[in-house]
Amino acid sequence: MSTKLVEWNQSADCCSWEGVTCNDGRVIGLDLANEFITSGLDNSSSLFGLQHLERLSLANNDFSYSHEIPSEFDKLTNLSYLNLSNTGFAGQIPIAISRLTKLVTDDYNYELKLENPNLKVLVQNLLKLMELSLDGVLISTQGSLPEFPPNGSLQTMVLRGTSFSRILPFSIGNLKMLSTIDLSRSNFVGSILDSMASLTQLKYLDISYNTFSGLILGSMASLTQLKYLDISYNKFSGSFPTFSMCKSLAGVWLSNNYLPSEIISTQWEKLLNPQILDLRSNLLNGNIPDSLFSHPSLQMLDLSYNQFAGQLKEFSNASSFLEYLYLDNNHLEGPIPMSISELHGLEELFLGSNKFNNSLDLNVIQQLKNHSYLDLSHTSLPFKQPDSWGDINKHRTDNLNGTIPDAFLDNCGLQTLPLNQNQLGGLPKSLANCIDFEVLDIGNNHIKELNVTWRWLQIVDIASNNFTDNLQITLFSSSMAMMDREHHEVDVWPHYLQFSGNFSYQDMTTITSKGSKVELVKIPTIVNLLDFSCNNFDDHIPEKLENLHCYILSTCCIMLSQAKSQHL
Repeated sequence: MSTKLVEWNQSADCCSWEGVTCNDGRVIGLDLANEFITSGLDNSSSLFGLQHLERLSLANNDFSYSHEIPSEFDKLTNLSYLNLSNTGFAGQIPIAISRLTKLVTDDYNYELKLENPNLKVLVQNLLKLMELSLDGVLISTQGSLPEFPPNGSLQTMVLRGTSFSRILPFSIGNLKMLSTIDLSRSNFVGSILDSMASLTQLKYLDISYNTFSGLILGSMASLTQLKYLDISYNKFSGSFPTFSMCKSLAGVWLSNNYLPSEIISTQWEKLLNPQILDLRSNLLNGNIPDSLFSHPSLQMLDLSYNQFAGQLKEFSNASSFLEYLYLDNNHLEGPIPMSISELHGLEELFLGSNKFNNSLDLNVIQQLKNHSYLDLSHTSLPFKQPDSWGDINKHRTDNLNGTIPDAFLDNCGLQTLPLNQNQLGGLPKSLANCIDFEVLDIGNNHIKELNVTWRWLQIVDIASNNFTDNLQITLFSSSMAMMDREHHEVDVWPHYLQFSGNFSYQDMTTITSKGSKVELVKIPTIVNLLDFSCNNFDDHIPEKLENLHCYILSTCCIMLSQAKSQHL
């Protein structure tokens, strides 16, 4: 809803209006961002009579992609800042923009085209341009960046999500004032050029989701001001790079490349303030150096989906700020360090798909007060139950057998307990104390009976067990999240876990649909699912299931595939 325009009083001096900046009675700035303007803008607008206007922002309005950028912009000859991002303008960026020779900041994105004029023509007269953002703009089929003149003034270049392709021009090294480069999610190829070593003011470099290849050149190490580096999802190869000269690096994303080498401690130990290290899916091997955990500012470390082997050392000097640790899908063996309980800030811990061999006492895990998700899947790990499950919010466990102890306390906060693919024979009745339980994932076990009910069940996977027609369907029909909402009014709906910060996870289970296994995340309240497949049901679906309101893409989805039922 508009907060500025609605307060404009035409009987008052316009220089007193919010969003308007004046100098000596002349309007030099107009900020109409986030004003929910929907009527568009055409060449007849009085806006183009503001000849002294220097700054204009129409960002984050909604012109419904039905209006082009007016050609009258060239009348605003004093304009130095223009922000049209997320406005809903569509079509070609007009040649008139290239005549705004005082323009310092030029920001567009999405649904706009840059074909005629192309980028070279658009900026050739903008010698003072310091910030260029073409986030998501459709570039012409030529697709290559133009040559950059010497001593350019550009400080920020954002070409994210454009269709630029081919190799980077060597002249990119002429932009010596650049502090931010974002070329992500485009179609660039080739190698990182030696000329980029001259960009000594660079602080932010994002070239992720392209097809860059070759070695990560040592010249990258000369970028001593670099704070954030993202080269993930490319085809870089060779040895792991060293960043010993980039002491200011706070975030490093190298995932999904081809770097079959070991990590050496000296490659990281000189970093002053590393917060995020994402090295997953790189064919990294050898031992994990304990120095990686010891940076006091480290918040997230992702080494998953590599080929690390050997034993994890105790976390004697680990960062107290570490919140997210992903070591899954490697070849780690030996005991899980008991000092993991000292990582008091840890929220997510993924150790699955390794070869650990000690018994993990979840009483240790309960000492992690902020802990929300534990993944021990596919570890063949002996598992020692905790004295109480009350403070543990989420686990993913494999290779359990027998029966889980009846130790869930009243009003326990558990919402999801993934127990799929184990050898369990039953569930404890005290699990009913977890009144906010939403996802029942007990498929692929040996369970015959289920005598627990929950009010907010949303996903039920009991596939591949030993259930028969004696299963009490009322266990599910009592769920208010699955009731027929046309005949039952429900005032309160279940809340869903959300995590602050830049990292999150989703509850996930695997169901069988028409013989195929599909991974399903926890879904909005309108979507509910029952998977009864691969059990010992007879020839009918119980009538009480008809009262359940379950949707998948607006289709009721009660799966009895591969069961004995003949009536779907």
